Amino acid sequence: GYAIGQAYLLVHQEIEIPESTPLPPQSAYEAFQQVVGTAEEALQALYERTAHEIGEEDAEVFMSHLMMLADPDFIGAIKDHILKDGYSAAYSTKLARDHFVSLFEAMDNDYLKARASDIKDVSDRLIHLLLGIQKDHHAMPDQSIVIANDLTPSDTATLDKTKVIAFVTEVGSKTSHSAIMARSMGIPAIVGVPGL
Repeated sequence: GYAIGQAYLLVHQEIEIPESTPLPPQSAYEAFQQVVGTAEEALQALYERTAHEIGEEDAEVFMSHLMMLADPDFIGAIKDHILKDGYSAAYSTKLARDHFVSLFEAMDNDYLKARASDIKDVSDRLIHLLLGIQKDHHAMPDQSIVIANDLTPSDTATLDKTKVIAFVTEVGSKTSHSAIMARSMGIPAIVGVPGL
């Protein structure tokens, strides 16, 4: 399909993440564990909303995000950075995110490579919660064509479907969850446009 509408640029702002924390490492880790619980609740709600609005199959991505929050390698890496290295919980999450994203992006398999976006999505959710930052969902005009560097599954699921008629991203592939969800929603999407 195709769409003709108004371009809407969606830019994810870089966040200043402090390396250190005034909290003792054990207290910082306990705060992190509380944030993981909050993230789990939000993801469960997003799963239910997506299953209702788009379909159960597309909602499964948020079940995989929930599993990531229980993954011993991912969570263990964050825990080690907090308890052993003394970094803040947010900075520890960033370090784990960057490590696992680079691992997945280096894989030969396109499907696994596309999962780097899921790691970013889960990690950024945690970082926002840890820093007390509300994700800004700007009011977009009707008939919007969203243009972004990338859209995470959370971005795609929370787009105002009454206003978005298409999206274009600089990165991504046809196997990315955002592209799959766009197909399910009947929204034309072009992903992986270098130099966009």
